[in-house]
Amino acid sequence: MSALQRSRRGVSRRDVGAGLVAGVAALLANVLFHAAMMARVFISDPATVLADPDIVLSIVQLGPLTALPLVVAPVAALVVGTVVWRIGMPDEPAPRRGAGAGVVTAFGSLVVLALVFGVIAGLSAISTAPFDAVGEFFVITMVVFVFGTVITASVIAPVGALVGYGYEWSLARRE
Repeated sequence: MSALQRSRRGVSRRDVGAGLVAGVAALLANVLFHAAMMARVFISDPATVLADPDIVLSIVQLGPLTALPLVVAPVAALVVGTVVWRIGMPDEPAPRRGAGAGVVTAFGSLVVLALVFGVIAGLSAISTAPFDAVGEFFVITMVVFVFGTVITASVIAPVGALVGYGYEWSLARRE
């Protein structure tokens, strides 16, 4: 059985490989984003950051909502990338289509991440105001998606395109 043949479940090694590559790219992008945010805080006022150990500690300790994208984004990218490659890619490697699939995977992962934040906000609102839980879900989901898109689109679109193109190019080169 070749690497591009489908299993009985309809998923190939190529599809899962694309998902894995997307997941690693999402993890790397998230780590770099968090490092840039920590560097920005340090660069803006290094004397205060170094003088106050609580600030340094708060920068080093990632809170649950800050660390959530580090866990969810790679898993979402793995699943979304596998689905996008399964549905949208031809059987033969196509680097240009891979670039488009990479961009779709990046923004699809952002949608999943926004939905996870919305679910968490909705579930936390159930205990305080059960009737506001659905509204909270929609508001937080839209805010995370819109601001996430505005803040990260200039990075995730080219990274997704580059990763998708590179993955398909490497497959085409092997054949």
